[in-house]
Amino acid sequence: MNHKIRKCLAVSAAAVSLCCFSACGKHEHSYVDGWFYDENTHWRIATCDDMNGQKDKEAMHNFVDGFCTLCECPDPNYVAPSEDPGSDDPDPDEDDPGTEEPKEDPELPDDDPENAERPKPPEGGEEDPVDPDDEPLDDPLDDSYYDSFYLPESEYTWGQSSTEGKLKYTELLKEGTLSGYAVATSTEKSSESEVTIPKTYQNLPVLMVDKEGFSDCASLTKMTLPEGLLFIGEGAFKGCTSLKSVVIPSSAWLISREAFSGCNSLSEATLPEGVRDIRYAAFEGCAIGNLTIPNSVHSIASRAFFGCKISEVTFGTGVRNVGGQAFYGCGVSRVNISDLKAWCDVTFVYDNSNPLIGGASLYINGVRETKIEIPEGCGVKQYSFSGCASIEEVTIPSSAGIIGEGAFTKCYALHTVNFREGAYEIEEFAFGYCYKLTELILPNSMKTIRRDAIYNCTNLSKIVLGKGISLLEMDAFTMISNSPKFYYRGSEADWGKIVKNSSWTTNMGKIEYNYTDQ
Repeated sequence: MNHKIRKCLAVSAAAVSLCCFSACGKHEHSYVDGWFYDENTHWRIATCDDMNGQKDKEAMHNFVDGFCTLCECPDPNYVAPSEDPGSDDPDPDEDDPGTEEPKEDPELPDDDPENAERPKPPEGGEEDPVDPDDEPLDDPLDDSYYDSFYLPESEYTWGQSSTEGKLKYTELLKEGTLSGYAVATSTEKSSESEVTIPKTYQNLPVLMVDKEGFSDCASLTKMTLPEGLLFIGEGAFKGCTSLKSVVIPSSAWLISREAFSGCNSLSEATLPEGVRDIRYAAFEGCAIGNLTIPNSVHSIASRAFFGCKISEVTFGTGVRNVGGQAFYGCGVSRVNISDLKAWCDVTFVYDNSNPLIGGASLYINGVRETKIEIPEGCGVKQYSFSGCASIEEVTIPSSAGIIGEGAFTKCYALHTVNFREGAYEIEEFAFGYCYKLTELILPNSMKTIRRDAIYNCTNLSKIVLGKGISLLEMDAFTMISNSPKFYYRGSEADWGKIVKNSSWTTNMGKIEYNYTDQ
């Protein structure tokens, strides 16, 4: 089962109070996040007044295919069936070479860390080189997600084709009626260096550049597309290695997958206001120096600008999703935004989706920001600031809730994190490789710290935990200072009630109880 799905199930179960009978009578029980287990049974830890910190809902495992169907405890007696070498069944992964193996679920504390497989830090940053010929990371937001961003092209069907000069036109029919044309080069491929597609053909608009219409036109250096064009088709200019300039009209809202992939001379390509959707590998390998994403763009798919050697990116306020490896290998040094709240609303699928990951600085309205105060009403999503070189101090708002996976990983200059009451969970690698971070003072609202949430912060020596802390997963604090000091605002008795793995920190220091902020 996918670990994110398991996480949702666990959180949902923890949030529901169940009415049950126990030794303390009929009343409402509530439980901590996650199941616990040994080889024979699984259970939840009750947090109600009568049974605080005790086992409840204990039951025998129901093993299926080597794992318990509820808590996923491995069956010690399970023997996996051997594969039949004579089977003709295809490998289920052969048709989807881009799918990566799911990460191990960090949900359940494990009191035997010697046998536990350690999770890996977020993949794909500049320190984790990816062969450009490799298959892309599997994007959890598949084509159906991107299709949800305005796809009227699906309303068109194809009609007859005709040729005029060196261009071929194909009828686009909508509800059986001729509405316009798609255009492509002739079958011989145009040898001209500069091409201008007309606005109309036979008094009807040209709406689309056809799939692979100009692909591999080696002599093409400049392309001018007409106003009124809606779609740039899949692979339309793929492999046009001499193409240096393209004029994209504001009417063209869809740039399809691999539209300009491999145009390694393309340095003049302005995305106008009006473009909404940039598909898979649309500009992969282009020579774009400075890139402006207009406010109209809603989605940027996987590998959209992979390997483009972009020095500066200006992000519009409309972007809501950026796919895996979208900016991998670009070497971005500066990211410009005008609205921090809009930036915090972006979902970056992986760390390499974020143009900051290679060590870029964040500029807000032209000012290089070293102190970031995330606005109230915002969350802190996964990978939001991964790799940012400029951030030295950040303030987390009360609205944050969960600090997402990898949110501040590789923020090498980050030395101060100010939490306001309200944040309650820190996800994996949220603070990874923050070498200048020396202290972390968590609010009383903080309840859960996930496995490797604080990772390789080697100078972190002071950690203050609030009274609300209830779950510390295995290696929640990994590779921190050799002599850390932990301070807990509750009593020693309260500390004993916290659900924590025996190796919740790899560097155990002295714990001071009843701490008050000084």
